[in-house]
Amino acid sequence: METLDTQRRTLIKGAAWSIPVIAAAIATPLAAASPNTSEPAKARLVWNTWRNNWAWGNAGNVTGLRTGVQIENRYHADDAYTIVSEDVQLVDVVITYPAGVITDTSVGAAQLSGSDWSIVKSEQHTDGTVSYTVRFVGLIAASRNTGELNLVVPASRPNGASVSVTAYTFAPNADAVTAPTYGNTVY
Repeated sequence: METLDTQRRTLIKGAAWSIPVIAAAIATPLAAASPNTSEPAKARLVWNTWRNNWAWGNAGNVTGLRTGVQIENRYHADDAYTIVSEDVQLVDVVITYPAGVITDTSVGAAQLSGSDWSIVKSEQHTDGTVSYTVRFVGLIAASRNTGELNLVVPASRPNGASVSVTAYTFAPNADAVTAPTYGNTVY
């Protein structure tokens, strides 16, 4: 004959066995619905526009160096075309000009046009090169671009020679990408 004490023990054993089963049943759909945090989706930046040329004054002389930039948030963030890029809210571009070319390194001397772009800083390095950091702030959804940046910095052309300009871009949720070499040389 079962006593009240035996029924209680049976109930406790059943409950103890069912707790892990219930916990696993609840956790399984939650894990399936959670994003893979070990490999977060990122954005992928690419250079849509990268060009450099001399800016000429009215007297036919070089007065500056003109740089054009437009950055795209590529639709897929991975090479397998499986992860759609995250939106990008901020993009920095660091443009480096060769030594002896920039005649005034102050931010105020540079002319910038382009919606949502601004000059963050200019910096003269110990090797004589000068870098300008420019920033785009605005929404760039997957497969969309920044507005086009046009930056003119005061410069002189050294003895009619060509010069090479380099740059890279990055965002908080995207890796740095170097500008393509086809736009580096200014003749």
